Amino acid sequence: MIKVSLSGYTGSIGKKLFALKSNILKYNNFLNKSSNLKKFKKIKKSNILIDFSIPNNTLKLIYFCLKYKKNIIIGTTGFDKNQMKFIKKSSKYISVFLDYNYNYNFYLYLLILKFSYFVLKNMKILILESHRYKKLDKPSGSYYKICRFLNNKFHYLSKRIGDEKGIHEMIFHDKYNYIKIEHKIFSRKSLIKNIESIVFFMINKKKGLYNLYFL
Repeated sequence: MIKVSLSGYTGSIGKKLFALKSNILKYNNFLNKSSNLKKFKKIKKSNILIDFSIPNNTLKLIYFCLKYKKNIIIGTTGFDKNQMKFIKKSSKYISVFLDYNYNYNFYLYLLILKFSYFVLKNMKILILESHRYKKLDKPSGSYYKICRFLNNKFHYLSKRIGDEKGIHEMIFHDKYNYIKIEHKIFSRKSLIKNIESIVFFMINKKKGLYNLYFL
């Protein structure tokens, strides 16, 4: 069994991970933003750490991962530029898996957007996204992922509604046409169903920064 420290276990994704039935993963440590020093030190007894929490907590986790030479899988979003610099620098010493959307089909969506953008980039473009009302970062990490993938920034509208699982829409429009390309998830389980594969991929990595493209 692979021993895992789970951070953010009380959050929307963390709860799904906590309830995940696995024959190969065993949670031996649970952390959140109010965890004491003893909990952070217990990372030493895990093989790997999974984090879906908040940026400041993630940075503390990385510090202990560096100290104990443990790899980390990060699903937290909302990092600023300095925090991202720290994460990238840390990946020179440990392996860091960082992605803003763990749904594999979102990558297919990105490819569709890339082709559409190439053909329709002379039209006006707007990105609409909707997430649950408790989601803190606005716009979401997926918005920035779209921007980086298409190498451009776009006007956006972010909504936080109830328990919305996640909707991303790219709209191309002019005075003659309105084209909408949408990706919507119906369950947050789609964001964690491949976590075992990611853990296997990361468990023996020595150092580096990775995301779903590497799988």
